[in-house]
Amino acid sequence: MRTITRRSFLAASAVSAGLMGLAG
Repeated sequence: MRTITRRSFLAASAVSAGLMGLAG
């Protein structure tokens, strides 16, 4: 469970960084 949550958090962080990179 913890691994899934951590993976989800990392994935969301990567997506957020990607969106910021595309926007900026």
